[in-house]
Amino acid sequence: MGEAVNPQDNLILNQLSQQAYQRFMTKLRLVSLNKREVLYESGSTLRTGVYFPVTAAISLLAHLPDGCVNELVSVNHEGMVVAGACCGTLSFDRAQVRTAGLAYRMEVPEFMAAIRNDEATMFDLVLWSQRRVRRMAQSLSCISHHSVEQRLAKYLLVDLDNTGVDTIECTHQEIADSLGVRRESVSLILKHLEDEQAIQLRRGTIGVLNRQALVDSVCECYEPPVKHALSQPALRATFNQPSMSLAGA
Repeated sequence: MGEAVNPQDNLILNQLSQQAYQRFMTKLRLVSLNKREVLYESGSTLRTGVYFPVTAAISLLAHLPDGCVNELVSVNHEGMVVAGACCGTLSFDRAQVRTAGLAYRMEVPEFMAAIRNDEATMFDLVLWSQRRVRRMAQSLSCISHHSVEQRLAKYLLVDLDNTGVDTIECTHQEIADSLGVRRESVSLILKHLEDEQAIQLRRGTIGVLNRQALVDSVCECYEPPVKHALSQPALRATFNQPSMSLAGA
């Protein structure tokens, strides 16, 4: 863990009030997450926890009736992941590390105790959760309405955003599993991108030579990351969009 990080590198933790931040600080522990590490699996005995990624990214995956596993959303430094049941509910079947790196972790009961009776923090977390649900719904719509080429471009761009480097460590099979398509389809599209000099393929890695080529071919579901911390009013304005407004709020 040689990287210089602090909890406020995570956007959720960054926006906590001073009082709430102090409550969280006493319980947060910095952990190193390995690529493909499974943090939670429905029905397993894996230890649960709340993760606030800093340099890592975590995929939330759903098991489909046909046996396939699709990525619903990827969570980086902009968000948090509750790996396991919280308030008696689950929104995904598996939480798996997509990009190796660092995250802050706390136990679920500690998290619940930290936000109990803190209406402002709970309100902001609800707004953020609504935004994530919207992204999950958008992801499912993307599967139905956008081409594999567009979705693969989004996959690569999200990985670039998560790592901040131009080399992506992944296999064709890994991409295919995430997109829910055949490996052969992924390989054909990647070969075309290489022929167009947008990427360079190496065993287990993809070097991106022309990011703009990916941007030009991606679907509108791709959202560039938040690069700077938002003020509290700006955070609420970002999360509290009409489609996500709370009844009676």
